[in-house]
Amino acid sequence: MPVDFNWPEAIARENKEHLRELAERQTISLLPWHCRKFLEAGTPLPTDQLQWLWDFLQAIDAKPPELSSDSSEPLLRIEDVFCGSIALLLSTSRDWLLQDAGRMAWCRQKLQATIDDPPPPLRFDSELSVGNARWDCFAAECGVLLLAENPNDVLARQLVGAGLVAFNYNTTALTMARAAVVRTRLGGAFPQMLAFAIQWAALRPLQVRQDDPSLDAERESFVVRKRALLGAFVDGSLSAVTAHLGKINAEARAARDAIYEKQFPGSASRSQRRQKSTGRTQSREVLHPDRLGLDPYVMKTAFGWLDARAAQTTDERVAWLGLIREILGIVLQSVPNIDQASTQEIDGLPSDFDDWAFKLVARTIPCLTSAEQPEEFWQAILARGAPAHQWVESFFWHWFTDGFAASPSPAEFVRIWRAMITYALHHPAWDPAGTISYELDGIVVELLCFDVRWNAIGRSEDTVQVIGTLGDVFERALLRWGGMPKVINGLVMFAIQPGAKQLLVPALQLTSAAVRRFDTYDWKYGLEENVIEFLHTCWQREGERIARDESLRASFLAVLTILVARGSHAAIALSSRVVGSIGS
Repeated sequence: MPVDFNWPEAIARENKEHLRELAERQTISLLPWHCRKFLEAGTPLPTDQLQWLWDFLQAIDAKPPELSSDSSEPLLRIEDVFCGSIALLLSTSRDWLLQDAGRMAWCRQKLQATIDDPPPPLRFDSELSVGNARWDCFAAECGVLLLAENPNDVLARQLVGAGLVAFNYNTTALTMARAAVVRTRLGGAFPQMLAFAIQWAALRPLQVRQDDPSLDAERESFVVRKRALLGAFVDGSLSAVTAHLGKINAEARAARDAIYEKQFPGSASRSQRRQKSTGRTQSREVLHPDRLGLDPYVMKTAFGWLDARAAQTTDERVAWLGLIREILGIVLQSVPNIDQASTQEIDGLPSDFDDWAFKLVARTIPCLTSAEQPEEFWQAILARGAPAHQWVESFFWHWFTDGFAASPSPAEFVRIWRAMITYALHHPAWDPAGTISYELDGIVVELLCFDVRWNAIGRSEDTVQVIGTLGDVFERALLRWGGMPKVINGLVMFAIQPGAKQLLVPALQLTSAAVRRFDTYDWKYGLEENVIEFLHTCWQREGERIARDESLRASFLAVLTILVARGSHAAIALSSRVVGSIGS
């Protein structure tokens, strides 16, 4: 028999209300993420959903809902919902908003209220946290959209300024990225934003976070300077011309060190002290790289969009290239200069900012004309040579990845690469006689693209012809640096790549000449196994040629004999195969 059950009327009404509240809370929780999804896709809301969204916003504005929360604070803010929805409407449905003056007025009123009384960061929020479904990201996007319509819009400038000095760095990144796309419509406001970002990068590290009464003056000074910077941008009086980046960086570092010295007296003298490292034969003076004065995260996020290829005018391109040169300049200025490699060394590693700057430079170099002197970029890095090997290696990691990807053609990339090798061959900082071998071999491996992690240029046969043109300069390089086992190890692995097949036979002769001078220690760290693999490949691809050519046969057998004498089973097996083939 069919059985039906109905709740009593009072309970049914209560359940219905609970379900309505649950649906509303779920809609509110998901709305910022849905708005971000539509914004990233550039897709407008369907017409039938526009009115629904508007009515929903008016309803929660009139009767603020209870937001989902954990034990301590809400999981999101109502501003996330309002600002996200307004950003979506301004970006994709502006005409619909303008159909009713009251709609735009309400949007501006909510944005103004948010910027006048912004909600504080969540308790466990981080400056480096990811995600862009927060009110500050949405509000900054609204500011850019409004500023593109009217560069004198005060509310728009307030929103953009707040986005640039936001607590989360990725809000700064989003603000500048959105502005870069519409910079033509922003007019003079965009250069002001660039200047603003640099000044904020110099100011943000001076924020006093410790509850120390002795730093009250510095804390108040930061607040005053931040307010003045924002005020100058909002009223349009901020100059778009900034001082040299190196000068700003030095001043910011001095100001930050002064605050630290006041908090910890004597710290400045201790940090500047040079140390001695006692070796087996002599002491070496240890030098440390300088800290960046500018806030590295502000610089990386504010200029993450920077790409010389996207410049729309000659003046814009010149300005951007000048900025890239200055960014590289402050990186290299932080690295100590070594006068005597035998008595001095650098203790430190490239920072994340250094790595970002090298990536920026690497993808810029292949896009420059000869008149723009691309060699000035890479020569300044290579000139630091073996003493600063960590920084030189970091540059090459990006040169053979980002630089190769940005090159108009493999031939153009190889042309610049050849010039780099030639420059290093004649530079004293790359001279084996005047440098420390364990510092030099690493940068030589990177210079010659022997690092298997980055040598994408050699993994395809499409680059055989252009890599083959490097035969002469590779020979000169191996004559100069081939005495280092790490370099030979890289050579044999590079030469077996599909794109380097024209270098296979020359590599055999160079390897044979080098390994005859190696001792037992030199064969460690995988060199023996890699050389055997190299010989197998040589015999597989060029066996007939090696067997016919007396010089090649002698080189091949010389290397093989050394490996057999070392007791390598793989070498013995290859020897039996080769001797049988030659004899037949």
